[in-house]
Amino acid sequence: MLWTSWPGGAPSWGTEMRVSWMVWVAACGGGVSEGIPEPTDTGTPPTGPALPTFEEPIALCINEVMTDNSGALEVDGTWPDWIEIHNPTGADVPLDGWLIHDADGSAYRFEDGTGVSAGEFLVLYASDSEGAGHVPFKLDNDGDSVSLVRPDNSFIQVDVPASVADWAFSRSTDCCVGDCWTGQLWGTPGVSNEVEDGTPTE
Repeated sequence: MLWTSWPGGAPSWGTEMRVSWMVWVAACGGGVSEGIPEPTDTGTPPTGPALPTFEEPIALCINEVMTDNSGALEVDGTWPDWIEIHNPTGADVPLDGWLIHDADGSAYRFEDGTGVSAGEFLVLYASDSEGAGHVPFKLDNDGDSVSLVRPDNSFIQVDVPASVADWAFSRSTDCCVGDCWTGQLWGTPGVSNEVEDGTPTE
C-alpha cells in the first residue's frame, strides 16, 4: 500500500513551503456544466473563465473533483464522489495536522502518518462515511468548494461549478495554474489528468 494512500511511516517535513491562494472559478455562470453533453457523449464540455496565475511554488494541489459519480468509479459497491490531491514535487509531503473541508465547513483532519509521496496522487472519497480514504461529507453537484488547509492555516481552495453525472472538474495538466480547468468524462482518479477521458473503474 502506498504511503500516498494512508498511514505507514511519514518522513520529516523538510523545507517549509507556504501555499496560500484561491483558485476562483465560481463566476463562470453555470460553470463547465453549461451545455455539457450527456455522459454517453465523449465530447469535451466548455472550460471556465481565465483563472489567476500564482507565482509561489505549489506543494500540493487539488487536481480533480467529481461531484456526481453515478458510474465512473465503484468503491466497495458504492459510487462515491471524490477529491484528488496531487504532489507534483520531488519530495514526500506529510499531511499531519492538515484539514480538508467543503463549502458547508464539514471537515476531515488527516490521520497522523498520512501523506502524499513525491509525484503521486491521493484520492479521497466524499462519501460521508468512515474508513480508509473516506471523508465525512458529500459534495454538491449544484456547485461546491473544496479547501485543503495546512497546519499554519494557509490553504488551497477550488470552487467547483455545477456538473452533471460522471463529469469530473479537472486541471488539464496536473497541478497547472491559470486558465487550465476543464470537464472530463469519467475523470482519472489516482492517475494523471494528461490522458484521454477515463473509463469507468470498478
